[in-house]
Amino acid sequence: MAKNLFDGWRYLDEGQPGMDHSKRPLNPDFELNLPAFAGGTVLVAGPNFGCGSSREHAPWALGQYGFKAVISSSFADIFFNNCFKSGLLPIVLKKKK
Repeated sequence: MAKNLFDGWRYLDEGQPGMDHSKRPLNPDFELNLPAFAGGTVLVAGPNFGCGSSREHAPWALGQYGFKAVISSSFADIFFNNCFKSGLLPIVLKKKK
């Protein structure tokens, strides 16, 4: 699952099932492709993170990529609950008013 994480942002081409991801061109402007962020274990995300990711696949992909925790001001409910099932810690950090 990790090789497909953020596929549309991570790669410059359109992925297809069964592709060899090692030969796909990486997007040099995507943050997770930058050397400074290699090996990061905490993802800081925007609000309503996980919206549209109701299956377990999204938390699995994040965990397999190496993330241990995701910090956001809010999460989609189903995604939030699936994080616990896959060992990923979702942390709600409310914005200061």
